Amino acid sequence: MNPFETIRRTVPFLKHLTSEESDLFFRSGHVVTVRSGQYAELKKTSSLNLVISGIFEVETIGNAEVVYFTSGSFFGSLPFVENRKRGNVRALLDSTIFVIHEEDIYRFFMKYHKALRGYIRMITSMGFEMTETGRKYFSLKGRVVSVFGLKQGCGKTTLASTLGLAL
Repeated sequence: MNPFETIRRTVPFLKHLTSEESDLFFRSGHVVTVRSGQYAELKKTSSLNLVISGIFEVETIGNAEVVYFTSGSFFGSLPFVENRKRGNVRALLDSTIFVIHEEDIYRFFMKYHKALRGYIRMITSMGFEMTETGRKYFSLKGRVVSVFGLKQGCGKTTLASTLGLAL
């Protein structure tokens, strides 16, 4: 089976992508092989890393817990999410990850707004804390105002434009 399809099905915030969106998402990044014992520092990572194969260990600073990542797991930067994890990620085996830079994820979401809405719903349901920018942008509620008039030239367009500008 295609490893990207497996990732799309197992990573919660990618499950809602259509095949076209999924293809573009995976074309935006690249696959990297990580040798056993190699480290990556979380606070220096400005990319999202999706584990295709292998096992990674995360040692968080100031915490006695150790977390393991296997196929379908992810670590690194998520757009609009407070990233408070600090520590080191180490490959325990020769592993393969899919790396996509944060800027490329933002570009992807600006092109596919439905994918962005699904992503936001998913990360909030997963319990991630959104950044201040994310809260401002996604707390806005949509409003529909209808302007109606029977006659042509009675000012419907002017009123609608002024209302839109004011709101």
